[in-house]
Amino acid sequence: MNRLHVAISVIIFSLIFSVNTVLAEEPARIVLLNVDDNIPNAEDVAEVLRRHLEPVGVWVDIIMAKQLPENESQWRDIAKEIAGDEPGTLAFLGWKCGGSYNLDCNLFVIETIRFSVVEIPVRPRQLTKNDQKNSVSYALAATIRETIWGGLFDELNRLVAEGEQPSDPPPIGARIPRPNIVENNEIKLAETTRPQFWLEGGYQGDYPYPGGNPMHGPQLGIALSPGKNVVPSVGIGWLGVRKEENNTGLIRVHRFPASVAIRIIFPVGLAMFSIAPIARLDIVFVDINPHGLHDNSTQTELEFNIGGMTTWNLPLSLNKLEIVLGFGILATVIGHDYKVENVVTVPSSKFRIVWSIGFAWSPLSD
Repeated sequence: MNRLHVAISVIIFSLIFSVNTVLAEEPARIVLLNVDDNIPNAEDVAEVLRRHLEPVGVWVDIIMAKQLPENESQWRDIAKEIAGDEPGTLAFLGWKCGGSYNLDCNLFVIETIRFSVVEIPVRPRQLTKNDQKNSVSYALAATIRETIWGGLFDELNRLVAEGEQPSDPPPIGARIPRPNIVENNEIKLAETTRPQFWLEGGYQGDYPYPGGNPMHGPQLGIALSPGKNVVPSVGIGWLGVRKEENNTGLIRVHRFPASVAIRIIFPVGLAMFSIAPIARLDIVFVDINPHGLHDNSTQTELEFNIGGMTTWNLPLSLNKLEIVLGFGILATVIGHDYKVENVVTVPSSKFRIVWSIGFAWSPLSD
């Protein structure tokens, strides 16, 4: 039992550490390329961008280089390296401008989903050296800001996917306008393009303490994404049959769990990590078979558990399909001892270690 206590302590510590790590990370960032003697300097552009983007949780970082990449392949290689160094990177950006203060610039934007590269011309009309709002730095910062707010990255991802697998045009009515990003003078990020409805299915496990003897079986569920970072989900399943026997007789326990969870989502590269409070109601059917001449009997009980669960959603090559991995710990609020001839054969649990593996499918996504 000491080993079990140690294992459970390690699991709980790992969960707390992983959650704190995710929460401590900046939710999103963009990275600017700074080249020696480049006009305007990346620090000047970043100074403006930070005022615009940090209120909505997007950080601005800078990396140094001796020269600009010479082609799309080099831009893409640097972006992949940057995105791999720190999860949550939205884009890598750089620019190439003419001379002095009346400049024409080309802004390079590389998103970190498919690492698509786009070159955007920036042509400021009024430029003065002393007025920041009429400077090239401000023009570049404003253009970068709009790529974040306007959903350019999602559009690039869609265009690249269309090139890989062309489709017929949808009906005009299916072209839904993008929502307004600025309302009531408040700065907002565009809502996520993650599909709003998911069907989930897979296999789940349950380890009760004390008592051991884990149970496992299939599960089905539904997850909704009405907002940017909150995903409510419900699930039902069956945990198989647990058999316990002693000198007095045999008990068979059939457990049917139904759960409700509110997942708080954190993007990690292409994947989604979530933490969630969870409540689970178990319908328990018990078959009691005493030894000897006594008749068999059955009983039905309700048990209630609450706790927390972490989930990883890992996208597959198909846009509509994800692998879902889950792990959590539940405390038993309402539990029951199951007895044969007044002898406890299946004790009530104090807490339960739960896990799951399966798939999520979005039938309504494009």
